[in-house]
Amino acid sequence: MCDTDPGLTVDNKTSRCFASLNSNGYTLPITLRQDHVMIRHIKCIRKNPDLTDEEFRTFWNAPEYEDLNQQLVTLTKSIRHIRNLALKVEATKRIIADREFIDPFDAVIEFWWEAASKLMELYDTPEAQQLRKKISDYENQFIDKSRSTAFFTEFSSAQ
Repeated sequence: MCDTDPGLTVDNKTSRCFASLNSNGYTLPITLRQDHVMIRHIKCIRKNPDLTDEEFRTFWNAPEYEDLNQQLVTLTKSIRHIRNLALKVEATKRIIADREFIDPFDAVIEFWWEAASKLMELYDTPEAQQLRKKISDYENQFIDKSRSTAFFTEFSSAQ
């Protein structure tokens, strides 16, 4: 993978691939292995507490929200996009109690990319900034952003 992506470098001692995602002065280091590795951006979402589960799901499943996410997929050249709602089932409650976890998130969104090197360039374009504002404005209607989070992970086909 490092050989085909000029934005990545190889640590010859560990055979690990390295990239940095730079955005607005922040550097997000991404470590990648040389076997087939992708990066993922995962958003863990909690619903606005003023909404019922049904109201949250109405916003989540709306064609407008799917369209906004598909525009982001196209603009950032994401190779995979997944949106999942948490199942509110008894098994979830039991596992949370057994493991002493906090309440689960209400939904998860994942975006996957083959390479990290160009992602932030695409992310910082004027078009992407406008789209991110539209997405944020829409999400403000049903997501509690103060209790939600997002992060990057690596995914290796060797896992």
